[in-house]
Amino acid sequence: MHALHFLHPILHVMHDSLRRIDLNLLLVFDALYRHRSVVSAAEELCLSSSACSHAISRLRSALGDELFVRLGN
Repeated sequence: MHALHFLHPILHVMHDSLRRIDLNLLLVFDALYRHRSVVSAAEELCLSSSACSHAISRLRSALGDELFVRLGN
């Protein structure tokens, strides 16, 4: 129980950060993860490739992570 009391401030900050994320961005993440292609993910979600790319950019910024990194071709 003492460990939870210690972590409460940290968890509260994490919760606030997660609460600000647009959950629709997770759908874009999922589609891109499965298809490995912005064009295919965008088609599945009925978005333009540009809108899909911008959504991933917003998620990268929100999470502070590159998420997907192209290696080679």
